[in-house]
Amino acid sequence: MEVVEADGLDLERAWRLASVDIVVAHNARSDLRAHEDRIGPRQRWALDLLRDLTVALPDGAEAAEEALTVGRGDAVRRALGEIEAELGNARITRDQSAQRIVEVVTRFGLQPVGPPPLPQPITADDLGVVCWMGVLPPRSSPGGDS
Repeated sequence: MEVVEADGLDLERAWRLASVDIVVAHNARSDLRAHEDRIGPRQRWALDLLRDLTVALPDGAEAAEEALTVGRGDAVRRALGEIEAELGNARITRDQSAQRIVEVVTRFGLQPVGPPPLPQPITADDLGVVCWMGVLPPRSSPGGDS
């Protein structure tokens, strides 16, 4: 492998820019709020209803709330959407909606699941050896041909 001197290439500046990008990308994965947003609007609606202090919660509501804090499949989201639509059309009350949410959790056998461990935030000081390369423009040959 040929080593080429790169006049004017500021390796320290290049490392600072790269390290900022690495830290930002890593820390975005450790942001709990980003993981909470993955549950989607129907589960968020169900959780908000189960956390509403004005709603009479049925037995099992606490376990249902825990079970809905992680992303669930299409069938669960569709069932929650049907409950939300019935509430929106005034066919059922908020209390009945809470009961139906608990029934959905029971029917699908959903269990509370702890979130996956999140990576801890880092700083540039936490970075170790990183392999990278710079791409330089082609050099001219001695005869003037490129």
